[in-house]
Amino acid sequence: DAFRAEHSTTPPALVLGYNMGLSCPDYNWTPTLRVLARLGCPIVVTTNTFMELSMEQEILESKARMACEGVSENPFPCPCPAQSGTVANDVYRRNQWFGIFFAAQRTSHVDNGDTSAGEKPKKKRRKT
Repeated sequence: DAFRAEHSTTPPALVLGYNMGLSCPDYNWTPTLRVLARLGCPIVVTTNTFMELSMEQEILESKARMACEGVSENPFPCPCPAQSGTVANDVYRRNQWFGIFFAAQRTSHVDNGDTSAGEKPKKKRRKT
């Protein structure tokens, strides 16, 4: 907020968060989530596991009032598997899952495919 107050900037078109750790209690994301909620731009977050993405979705929905538009397994995760340092049989790939979030009170969607939060954009019909 302080940086934005000093520097008049155009809001970003998209925010990408790679393995942010929103669900990790060691980090305080509350001030950042408040700013992201006010920006109103889409947010894409990646996580190592589906369970972690589910926890981050809950945080984004409750603290930043974001609505989940979609969740998917990333077709381009880190090619090297990693093993957890605390749970021996926990093997994962960095950025294996991603979710796309929009402001819950979104009124329009880019590309004239107007949708409200939770609705999927309709396919455009080709004129014949």
